[in-house]
Amino acid sequence: MYNINDFKIMIARALILFLVFIFSGCKRYNMERIEDIFSLTLNGKIKYEKIEEQWNDFNGDGYKIINFKIDKSEQAQLIDEAIKAGFVKIPYEDLKSNFNTAELKYLECDVYTNTKYMTNQTERITIDSCNNLLIYYYALQ
Repeated sequence: MYNINDFKIMIARALILFLVFIFSGCKRYNMERIEDIFSLTLNGKIKYEKIEEQWNDFNGDGYKIINFKIDKSEQAQLIDEAIKAGFVKIPYEDLKSNFNTAELKYLECDVYTNTKYMTNQTERITIDSCNNLLIYYYALQ
């Protein structure tokens, strides 16, 4: 028969296994939300590359940058769609005055961008036209 300690060990193992399954499948971005906010169709056009985050433990301020690679065959269509959705073109020479340092390290040429400001947060999508790169920037102030 099982004693109480064996039962506790089985419950602990089951809990650990449950948590592993829960957190292993988590995405750290919501593609549908990004599409809705910026009026773009991204599904099947981009592929997740990497994420960079920096948060202040004291007050929660910080940012998240998610890089996506744009399918080369979809880039021209995505840029056209972005322009129709209100994205503006920013020449390379003006990047420093329009983006923060965290974003600038990913940008190497003219970009198309759209920024949404909410009460205490900023969301921005930037399309780097020469690197087939779409950058999603989220900041909480």
